[in-house]
Amino acid sequence: MVSSTRVSPCGRLYIVATPIGNLADISGRAAQILGSVGVIACEDTRRSRTLLDHLNIFQPSLLSLHAHNEQKQSEVLVRLIEEGTDVAVISDAGTPLISDPGFALVRSVWKLGIKPIPVPGASSLTAILSVSPIPLNDCKFVGFLPSKTELCRNRLKLLLRSVASLVFFESAQRLSNTIAILKELGAGDRYLFVGRELTKQYESLYWGKPDGVLDELLRENGLRGEFVCVLQGGAVYPKTELELDATLEVLLQELGPAQASRLAAKLTGSTKRQVYQRAIELAGI
Repeated sequence: MVSSTRVSPCGRLYIVATPIGNLADISGRAAQILGSVGVIACEDTRRSRTLLDHLNIFQPSLLSLHAHNEQKQSEVLVRLIEEGTDVAVISDAGTPLISDPGFALVRSVWKLGIKPIPVPGASSLTAILSVSPIPLNDCKFVGFLPSKTELCRNRLKLLLRSVASLVFFESAQRLSNTIAILKELGAGDRYLFVGRELTKQYESLYWGKPDGVLDELLRENGLRGEFVCVLQGGAVYPKTELELDATLEVLLQELGPAQASRLAAKLTGSTKRQVYQRAIELAGI
């Protein structure tokens, strides 16, 4: 069991959101905290120094915390917090830990009974969702898709089974390939909403079928920068074989194959013939 919050003096850990492009989006609270902590952990010290210079903050020490040194630097930061130093974590842009390093540190301080403090603000995720023309009452954020084509294809095969709209990050170099995979997997008729360079000088929004979005991006020479994407969810949720088997196994404990297969077909959306055949196999008849 994780212990309750410590009562002994120790530092605080702030998870601080910073602008995703427009520096005016920094909150007053975030600026105040960044100017008061002893150490700021950041992905790229040079990019973070640009922000701090803009805010006229020169005092805190900067410590790099990125994907390649996360475990080691988290141990250093935990010791500093235990010794009484206040630490702020920022990412290169936006709200930390949304597909950024920092989870190891947050998990470590929780295990020590120290509650991290969120300082909310700019996020490309909430920015794109707030202006989306695609319904988001049921949506799933999946971060970055795999960079390798086959891994990306396999990941999307699973994700496209959901009725939930998908929200993901993509790079300029991979977006056209991802759209090609979506078409290959039968999602070419779903609507795609893409935000490029949100809050920055060349912010652009695109909405339409994947082919149309890509054509518009190419016409505008827009395949550059950073993208946040929303893909319309599927109309029907096709159950996998494992899910069908699990449903049948429960029903077959109480019902014969014919009754069990009729109910399973309604529950899973599978064809009656397919379900009955599988029910016979599972029942060993």
